[in-house]
This record gives sequence, structure tokens and C-alpha cells, in this order.
Amino acid sequence: MDWGGKVTYIGKTAFRDGVVPFGIKDADRLEHFSVMGKAGSGRATLFAGMALQDIERGMSVVILDASGNLVPMLLERLSESARERLVFLDPSDGEHPFSWNPINEFRPLGEKAVGVFSEALASMYRIAPSALTEYIAEFSLARQDVSALCLYNAVADPKARDKMFGVQTPESIRFEEIMKSNEEDVALIIEHGRYIAKDTLVRNVLGQTESKFSLAQNNTGAVIVVDMSRIRMFPTRITPLVRIFTHAARARGVLGENTALYLYDCLKYLSEKDIELILPERKVACAFASTPQNEEDEELYEKAFRRCGSVLAFAPHPADFSLAEKIFYPYVSPEDLSKLKEGEMCVALTIDSVRARPFFAMALPRPERTGESYQDLQTFSREKYTTQRVKVDALFKAPKEEDPKDKGKGGEPGSFSDTFRSIFNKRTATPTPGEPVGEKKVDSGEKPKPKTPDAKADDATKKENTSSKKEEKQASEIPEDDLRRMLHVEPISGVGLPA
Repeated sequence: MDWGGKVTYIGKTAFRDGVVPFGIKDADRLEHFSVMGKAGSGRATLFAGMALQDIERGMSVVILDASGNLVPMLLERLSESARERLVFLDPSDGEHPFSWNPINEFRPLGEKAVGVFSEALASMYRIAPSALTEYIAEFSLARQDVSALCLYNAVADPKARDKMFGVQTPESIRFEEIMKSNEEDVALIIEHGRYIAKDTLVRNVLGQTESKFSLAQNNTGAVIVVDMSRIRMFPTRITPLVRIFTHAARARGVLGENTALYLYDCLKYLSEKDIELILPERKVACAFASTPQNEEDEELYEKAFRRCGSVLAFAPHPADFSLAEKIFYPYVSPEDLSKLKEGEMCVALTIDSVRARPFFAMALPRPERTGESYQDLQTFSREKYTTQRVKVDALFKAPKEEDPKDKGKGGEPGSFSDTFRSIFNKRTATPTPGEPVGEKKVDSGEKPKPKTPDAKADDATKKENTSSKKEEKQASEIPEDDLRRMLHVEPISGVGLPA
């Protein structure tokens, strides 16, 4: 690990009589790094260059890309040693959900684990940390068979709650008391949690109890790259994933591991509480590039940018003008920034924890490709770090309870039901077309004379008919094998059918 006294190079600028490269010190990286600019202005190239330097230095790197522009550029430029540490994840791949239990990232924190994981749970379910999240965090960290869905299951499903805490145990009684004193949080957990626990795509990712990777992969810095571009149109899917990955990276920083977190067009999915927790801590080297889409985004972005030491601007999106004016005033106006060409940037760099006056510079050129394709790396990670959907779905299937009506019933699997047999054994003749069912033809000559009812003869006739019907029913019962042969249909040979 080469971290602490080095520089991450980000561009080149005119200095004295020449053009020289410049960068940002490791210590100043912990003051965080923010970038504004429209699509195609050079943001992805800058982040790819910075991330490649971090990876080569052995840092743990987490990259969350909501636009899909950064990930391909980065993956095609990884060295062979970096590819061995790569964990490439695509949450939109519903047939191959990746196997990751986020709780495992918090267990090494020891005494700090409950507090940090409680804040992660609260963020994921969009509530404030409380006694409710702390109780579930403490319970989850002590067990290996619990997933990140534990909070929703405990609150919304009484059966799952009994399975977790037992029936009328001190733990279950205590949890019931906490729920009663946090009714608003319970309602919010049920409201937001159903999009996590009931959405198959998200559930199959966050509901697994086993992990095939971690941020501390093989005792070395892992390279976690998550392409979220295919789920960004579903806020209920991308938001919990962005938040739990961000808090997992934060856990690595709290543990004292050198970790770099890159949020590319993902800032809008964090909450104000997340920003207030993560950025002031200076435990993780955060870098984010985003453009606000509405007024709420502008407020969130301003809070994030104001907590960053270094701010860099490419040609800004019109939505960035207001924020750019506040950051670069009185040195550079938004109109001046809008004249920048691709790769040109204005940099307000932090040096020894003090932000310097902004200056203009040029981004470093894009590194050369290494030859490994995006698709090959995706296939490799899919085989190594995912589980087939069929197997994951089976984890969430509730055991089928036996119907009381079916108790004591035997029979071989696939045998015909008694109802079907009774219908088939009647073998009622199909009536002739035009002939009403049950109507007999009568000659037009003489009308049949009514018979005088005889009680004794009638009783005798009934007995004979009853006994004859029983014999007929017994004789007409069709054996199982014969019934199968009668119902068997040969497949169509295909003769005469169109090719």
C-alpha cells in the first residue's frame, strides 16, 4: 500500500515557461473531491485516470456509476494485476444476482459496528437512526444467518419476527416495546421496505445471507465496480443499493483501511444525513461528479460541494450555473466556464487543507486500452461472484403448509383425482345434433296410456335398479393404466405443416 505521501495526478497546467502535470496530495484527498460538468466534457476521463492510480497503489476502490459512461472506460484499461482484484457487478442482471451480504462489511468494526450499521440500515430504509435500527443492527451482527432485509422482516412479518426472536421471549417482548415507541418509523420501514423486500431484483441481491466477495477481497484492496445505469430509471431500486455500498465503503474507512469511493452521477441518491455523516469524517477519499435535476438536488449538491476541499469544473450544465457562481465567485463566472472545450477545466484545489484560488488546466489524456474487453470481464465476474436466480428464488419460497382437508390422503404423485374419475366414468353419450338431451321420440299414432301406480311393484323396481346401478358402477370402473392409455395423444408428426 502506497498511500500517505503521494500525489494523485489529475491534469497539467502552464507553470513558468512550460506545461507541467499537477495533482492532489493523499491527505488532501480525504478533504474530498467534487466535479461539475455536462456529459462529454471530460468527467469520465478524469475519474478513470484517478481510479486507475488508486488501484495500482493497492487501495480499496468502490466505483458506483449511474450513467454507464465511466465503467466501460475504466474496465478496458485495467492491468492484469488489477483484473485479479476486480469485482464487476451489474444489479440489472436478474438471472444472475450477485452474492453479497452487506452485514459482513460491518462485523470487523467491533464496538463501532452497531452504531455504523444502524446508520446504514436507517439510510437504506429512509429513516433516522433510532433504538429500532440499533436493536436490529445488534441482533444482525451477532448472527450469520441474517440478511440486510432483517429490519423489514422483523417489523412487517410477525412469522419472521417469531422466527428471529422466538415467541414471548425477552428479546421479542423488548422488540415489541421498541416498535410501539417508534410507530412512525415502523410505518416508514413498511412503506419503503416493501420496494426492497418485494422487488425480486433488489430482494435477490440484498436478501442473501452468504457473500462471494467483500471490500477486503483476499486481504488486499478490492476493486468493486457497480454499473447501475440500467436501473437508474427505478429510484426504488438504485437508491438502497447506492446507499448500502456507500456505507460499506465508509465502514472500511472507519476500520482504518485506505478506501476511495467514486460516485458518478449517484450523489442524488444519497440523503442529507449520509452527506453529514460521511464527508466530515474524512475516513474515505470521496470523489463525486453529478448534475442537479431539480431544486431538491440543488440543495443537496450545494451541501455536498461545500463540504469538499477541492472543486473542479468542466464546461457546466446550465443547472450547474448557480452552484458554480457560488463556488468560483469572484474569480470565474459561469459564462467563462461555459466557454471551456472538452478536457479543459477550472480547478479550485485544496493544498494542505486550504483551498487555493482557481486556475485553468487541461485534463490528462485517456490511458491506453489493455486489451481486455468489457464483456469478458463481465462474464468472468458473473461466473465467480453471482448465483443463478433459480437457486436464489428458492431461498425465499415459504414451506408449503398442508391443507387440513388433505390430511391422511395418500396416493402416488400424478394420479388422477376422484372427481376426475367420477366424471370420466359416467361416459354419458354425446347427444345427436338437433336432438334435445333426455327427450324420446314418440309415434304420432297412439298416445301412451298412463300406468296405474303400484306401490309394491314400485319398491321392488327401485331395489332392482339400485342393485343394478351398483353392479354397473363396479363393472364400469376404469383401471389407472387403461385410463392413462385412453388419454394419451401421439405427437403430431409434422407432415403437411409449414417449415
